[in-house]
Order: sequence, then C-alpha cells, then structure tokens
Amino acid sequence: MRGPLRRLAGAALLAGYAFAVGASALAGPLGAGGVAVWPFNRAWWVFHAESGRAHHLRVIARFEDGRRDEVDLAPWFAWPASRRTLRYDELPRDEGTLRALSAWACARHNGDAPAAERWVALSVSDVSWPHVRGAWRTLAEAPYAERRETDIAFDEPCPRRAP
Repeated sequence: MRGPLRRLAGAALLAGYAFAVGASALAGPLGAGGVAVWPFNRAWWVFHAESGRAHHLRVIARFEDGRRDEVDLAPWFAWPASRRTLRYDELPRDEGTLRALSAWACARHNGDAPAAERWVALSVSDVSWPHVRGAWRTLAEAPYAERRETDIAFDEPCPRRAP
C-alpha cells in the first residue's frame, strides 16, 4: 500500500476504534450492554457506573425441622472482590444466577453435613444501603432505617441427593 490508500486505511482503522470505544462507553448508561464490544465490555472499570448503594447478598437456610439460619458463603469464596466487597456480593441479582448459586451452595453444604443439619431450601435476598464516594460504610455501620432488603428467591428447594 502506498500514499493515499495507506492513509485511508489508517483513518478507517482509527474511526473504527473510536466508534468501538464511544459505543462501549455509551452502552452501559443507556442500558444497552450488548452493544459494547470486546475488550471494552470486559473492562468495567473503564466505564464505571455507580448506583450510590452498596450491596450484600443475604442467604437464609431452612432445615427439615423448620428452623432457619443465616448462611455465611464466605468460606466457599476464597478471594474477595475488593477490600470492601466479597466475591459473591458481586453476582448479578437475576433470579437464574441466584437459583444456580442456591443449588451449588446446597450441594456443597449437604454433601458433608449430618442428616439433621442438611438444608432443604435457601432464600436469597439483596440488602442494600446508601453510600457516598469516599465514605464507605459496611452493612454493620449502615443505620437499620437506611437498609433495603429485596427478596429474590424465597425457599428455593435444595436438590435431593441420590439415595
């Protein structure tokens, strides 16, 4: 390639790159995440959107005798997502993902648990509270009145093991 053809090819590549970056930057805020292109759809920190709320995934187990207890998923998630958030707190809040998490947690727990301590169902909810950038508060530090809990999956049955 020589002269004008080379410049035209370079301009076309630059225009394509600029379009990919621009479309990816606008895709998140406009709710059209499918428009973002690789690698920009993988780089969430480049076009970060902040909701103004911190989130925690709350899981409650129901036992055969009817009692309920909060489940700590942290032992199964070795690496935190950041200094302030646990990896499972970063999961999408759609019903399918959290049902899969419930089935996985049931299998992990019930595989080693004695019969009286096996879970029969899990309930999953999202607890959120407002935060301001630069002044991060944990769930324990957030006033109860500012917390909002949204049920996502209620008494999702644990898969039965083969006898």
